[in-house]
Amino acid sequence: MKAPRDAMWFGQTHASAVCTLISGCTSVTRTGKKYRMRLVGYAPALGEVQQDVDMKVVKKVAPRLVRMRLSAKSVLGSMSGIVDLKLKKKSSTRTTMTLTVVRAKGSGLLGDVMLPFLADNLQTGVSASADALNRSRKSSGITVRATTPKKSASKKRIPVSVRVLFKDPRVQPTPVASGTVRIVDSKTKTVCKTKVKKSRAKCTFTRGKRKPGQLRALVTGSFSSGFQVWHSSPLKVKK
Repeated sequence: MKAPRDAMWFGQTHASAVCTLISGCTSVTRTGKKYRMRLVGYAPALGEVQQDVDMKVVKKVAPRLVRMRLSAKSVLGSMSGIVDLKLKKKSSTRTTMTLTVVRAKGSGLLGDVMLPFLADNLQTGVSASADALNRSRKSSGITVRATTPKKSASKKRIPVSVRVLFKDPRVQPTPVASGTVRIVDSKTKTVCKTKVKKSRAKCTFTRGKRKPGQLRALVTGSFSSGFQVWHSSPLKVKK
């Protein structure tokens, strides 16, 4: 992926984004602490088969791992499995993303249809989704700028100003962004969080005893034109 790992983590590890990566997933809805995915597969004897599959996040290690448990049961049989979504930092602007079926089992016709379909099409689905995300990021012209005044460097309270810019002149009028901005430290710990309104946000946090390392601003949300925002930028000191 042509995106920093922290932007991938906050922008692409939620349920609807994960659904686009799982082959055959057409929709997802939340039911309490679980999510229900609609998987569509093909059976030679029956044609297209649709099945609701429950998904629960059983482990989350920011910004590296999301482990999901999938399960389903019907008159056609049952299936269950563990799927890992892993993000590995390749460079400051690139991330290696893998979606792996750790284990899976099934019974009856449901297992016969869904398990091979998931296994055979998983890599193709991940690759196609990643290519589409890369194209949308490149064409959007979206950037994030996060700054703090030079005089704040010696103070305990650090103010941060964030702007989300849309640079494609072909899109008129210029769309505005809304969503959430997180200021995170080098260990991806959130030190400040606030809303983005009309492409701008301000956030103030208290300097702790531990050095935070390189602070970054992570913005997730969308523009009024429909473009998704899951971008990040290092915090810079105004000269």
